[in-house]
Amino acid sequence: MPRFGNSDLASRYDWLLVVLVPLGALVRMPLLEQPGFAGDIIIFKHWGLFAVEHGLFRVYELPSINYPPLSALLYWCIAQLARLSNHSFGFQGAGLAAALDSVTYTVLVKGAACIADLFIGVLVYRWARQSAGSRWAVAAAAAILLHPALIYVSAWWGQIDSLFSLGQIAAFLAAGRGQVRRSAVFYALGGLVKVQAFILLPVFAVLQWQRSGLRRMLHSGEVLASVLVLAFLPFLLVGQGEHLFRSSGQAGGLQQLGSFGSVARPTNNAYNIWWLALDPEERRQSDLQPLWDSLPRRAVGLVAFAAAYLLVLIWMWRWGPRYWAAAAVAIYASFFMLPTQIHERHLLPFFPLMVVALIRHRHLIPWFVGWSITFTANLLHVGGWTGLPWGECFTGVLGILTPERIAGINVVLWATLLVMLWWLPASRPVQQSVARPAGWAGRGQSPG
Repeated sequence: MPRFGNSDLASRYDWLLVVLVPLGALVRMPLLEQPGFAGDIIIFKHWGLFAVEHGLFRVYELPSINYPPLSALLYWCIAQLARLSNHSFGFQGAGLAAALDSVTYTVLVKGAACIADLFIGVLVYRWARQSAGSRWAVAAAAAILLHPALIYVSAWWGQIDSLFSLGQIAAFLAAGRGQVRRSAVFYALGGLVKVQAFILLPVFAVLQWQRSGLRRMLHSGEVLASVLVLAFLPFLLVGQGEHLFRSSGQAGGLQQLGSFGSVARPTNNAYNIWWLALDPEERRQSDLQPLWDSLPRRAVGLVAFAAAYLLVLIWMWRWGPRYWAAAAVAIYASFFMLPTQIHERHLLPFFPLMVVALIRHRHLIPWFVGWSITFTANLLHVGGWTGLPWGECFTGVLGILTPERIAGINVVLWATLLVMLWWLPASRPVQQSVARPAGWAGRGQSPG
C-alpha cells in the first residue's frame, strides 16, 4: 500500500495509542479486585479447579459447564496460575473456600477478558489506520478501550465475551484481506470460546465468497471444521462424548449453546422486544408457552430472527463485501432483539463490530451512541454497581432509564438501523482521510 505524506501527523496520532492502551488497562484495574457478579466468578473457579484436580479432559463431567473446550482450557490455565499463589486451593472443603475468597484468583479470572479488550482495540486501530488514517484509527481504538459496557462486562462482571469477539474481529478483518486460512482459524478459535461466535458464520461465508471466490470459501470451511474437530477430538478419544454432548433434557452440556437453554424464558434480562411485549409474570414463564394459538414464543422469535437475517444477507450479497461490518452489526442487533432466551450481555460483540462499521459508514454514529447508552444501562440494572467508582451517580440516571424505557428505545434503534441499511449504499462512501501528495487524483478504495 502506498504511503501518503504528512508522516509527522500520523506519528503524532500513533503516539496516542501508546497512551490509550495503558489508559484502557488502568481504568479496568480498580474493578478487577471487586467481587463483581460473584455467582459467575464462583462458577468459573469451580470449572478451573475441577479441571486441575480431575484432569482437563474430564471437565465436562461437571454438570454446570456449558462453554466450549477453549474456555475450559482457559479456566484450567487460570486455576493452575492461581494455585501458584496458594497451593491449598482445591475443588472441595477448605481448599475450595480459600479459592472462592481469593482476590488474586478473581483478578486472574477477570484479567483474560480485559487483555482481550486491549487486543481488540489495537487490532481495530491497525485496520482503521490503513482504511481511514491515524486520526480515525485513534478514535476507533478509544471507542473500544474506553467503552463503559466493555469495561463493565470484562473488568467488573468477569465474563469472557470479549475473547470470542476478538476471534470474530480478527477473522473478519483477515477475510477482508483475502487471508482465507488465517481467517478460518481465527473464527474457529472464537467459536471455541463461546458458540455465540457462530451467529455470524453465514456473514463470514458470504464475505469469503465475495472476496476470494466459492472455491476458497469452501476451503475456508474445511480449515474451520478441521480446527473444531481437533479441539473436540481429545475429549472424544477419552470417552467424554456422552458428557460433552448431553441430551437436551439434562443440565449443562454444549447443547445449551453457551448459555441458551439454561433458563428457557422469553428474555433473560435483555431489554428487548420480548421485555416490552410481555408483562412481568409472562417474562418468568417458559418460552414454550404459546404466543398466538399454538405457536410457541420460541418459534416466533426464531422465525423473526431468521427472516431478519435473510433480509440482511440478501442486502449484503447485493451490495458487496464492503458492507460486511454493517451487515454484522444489523444481525447482532436482531439477535439481541428477536429470539427468546437472550441474556443482557449478548449484545457486547455488537460494539467492536460497530466501530469497524463506523470507519466506513459515519452515518451510523447515532446508533452507536444510542446502543451504548441503553446497553450500559441494561447491564447496570441487572448486575448492579456495587464497587464501581462514582456508583451513586447511576441511581438517578437509572431512575430515568427504566427497563421498559430502555426496551422501547432499543426497539426504535433496531428498527431504524435496519431502515438505515437500505439507505447506506445510496449515501456517499467515506474516502480515505490520510494525507495525499500534491497532484494525486482518483478515488481511493479502502482495503477489505
